[in-house]
Amino acid sequence: MSIKSTIVHYQLLISAKRWDFEYFDPIYVETINKINDSGWNIFKLKDIVEDLTDGQHGYLVHTLEGVPLLRTTNIFEHEIRLDDVRYIDPEVHSGIKRSQLKPGDVLLTTIGSLGIAAVVSAELGEANINQNLVKITPKDEVNSDFLSLFLNSNLGRIQTQRTASKSVVPIISYSRLKNIIIPLPPRAVQNQIAQIMQEAYRDRQRKSDQSNNIYKGLGSLVLERLGINLNSIQSKKSDLVSIARVKGGRFDFEAVVTTWDVLNSLGDQQTTALHEVVHQVKDRITPAEDFPKEYVNYIGLADIESNTGELSGFQPTEGSKILSSSPTFEKGDILYGRMRPYLNKVWVAEFDGVCSGEALVFRAKTDKVDVRFLHTLLLSQLTLDQVIPLQSGSSLPRVSASDVLSIKLPVPEKIESQKELGDEIAKRRAEAKRLKAEAESVVVESKARVERLILGKEEADDDSQGDAPE
Repeated sequence: MSIKSTIVHYQLLISAKRWDFEYFDPIYVETINKINDSGWNIFKLKDIVEDLTDGQHGYLVHTLEGVPLLRTTNIFEHEIRLDDVRYIDPEVHSGIKRSQLKPGDVLLTTIGSLGIAAVVSAELGEANINQNLVKITPKDEVNSDFLSLFLNSNLGRIQTQRTASKSVVPIISYSRLKNIIIPLPPRAVQNQIAQIMQEAYRDRQRKSDQSNNIYKGLGSLVLERLGINLNSIQSKKSDLVSIARVKGGRFDFEAVVTTWDVLNSLGDQQTTALHEVVHQVKDRITPAEDFPKEYVNYIGLADIESNTGELSGFQPTEGSKILSSSPTFEKGDILYGRMRPYLNKVWVAEFDGVCSGEALVFRAKTDKVDVRFLHTLLLSQLTLDQVIPLQSGSSLPRVSASDVLSIKLPVPEKIESQKELGDEIAKRRAEAKRLKAEAESVVVESKARVERLILGKEEADDDSQGDAPE
C-alpha cells in the first residue's frame, strides 16, 4: 500500500483546526488556487447568503398527506424529485420556521451522496427539510441557479466534501460550509452561466424522454406485430374457473384468475412455456474464495434499469467483497429479477460474470427463440401480468424459478419471424442508446464550459460582461 505525503505550514494546521491528511490533500489545495486565480471577486459562502441552516433534528411523524418533508433521497443534481417524498402535518410544519422553504432557496445534501445541490422552485409550494439537508438563501446579488451549479461542480463538490467528518458515515458540517470560497462574477455573467446549464438540462431531458419513449414502445411493437391487444387483456377479469385450471398447480385467486385471464385473452394466439425455449443456468461460484484479489463483473439487480433492460452505473467489484455463492452467467444469457421491486429488470448479458442470487439466469435455445425478441417479451406488461400474481412471501415477495419458467409467451414457431422483429428491436435500441449518450454529453460539455467561465478561462458573451473581473 502506497503512503501519500504533503508539506503543510504549521499555521495552516492551527487555523484550520484539522489534522487529517485528506483536508490538506493537494487536490484541495489546487482547487483553492484555481479559484483564487479566477480573476473574479472571491467570497466565503457566509458572506453571500442571507441564511444557512439545516433542517429539524429528531424524528418527525410522517403523515399520508400534508406538507412535503424533503430528504436527501429527493435531491438530485439541480433537481428536486417528489417520487418518494414524505409528508408532515401542516401544524408541525408551521412550528419549524427556520427550515421552511421558499422559491430560490438552494438545498444541499450533507450525508450519503455528499454535496448535491438543487434550487427550490415556486411550483414546489410549502415544504420543509430534515436534518440531513442544508437550506441556503442567497443574497439578491447572487443567482440561485449559479450558486447551485457552483456547488454541483468539481470546484464546489471538492470543497463541500472537504468539510465532511471522517467518520464511518461521512457527514458535512453545515457550520463549516460557511467558509467554502466562491468566485462571484457580475450578476449578468452569473445569469449567462445559469442559462447555459438550464438549456443543457432541458436538452438532456428532451433527449432522455425521446430515448425512454423508444424503450417503452418496444413491448407494444412486439405485441402489435403479433396481433395482441394488451388493453383487452387487462380489461377482462373473472372469478369462475374450471377445476382443470388449478389441477396440479396454484390455488390462490390471483395466480389462477389473473394468469388465466391473460392467456385466454390472447385468443387463438399460440403460446409457449418459457422452459421450452430456455434452460436455467444454476452454476455458482464464490468470488471471495476463487478470485479474492481480482475485479469481477458482478451484476446486482440495482445495476439493471427498469423497463429498458440496460445496465446503468455498473462498475466491476473486487472479488473479496462478494462473499455469497453467486450465480454465473455468460455473454448472451438472460438475467431475470425475481424479487419485488425488481420483477421488471431483465438484461441480456454483454459479457461473462456473476450476479445477485435474486437474479435467475436463463440461456436461450437459439434454435427456438431469438434472444432480442425474448428479451422484449420478458420486459413487457404481458409477462408482468403473469408473474406478479405468482409472488410469495411477506417482507420481500419473490417468484420461484419454476413459476417463472411456467409462464406462457406468444413465441412464433418460425425463428425467421422472431429474428425479423429482433432486428427491428436492435435498431430501435441503438437509437435509444444514442439519444441517451447525447443527453449526457450535452451536460458534460456544458459543465466544462461553465467551469471555464467560473475560473475566468473563457470570456462571457459581450452583453453579459458587466463589470470587469478584478
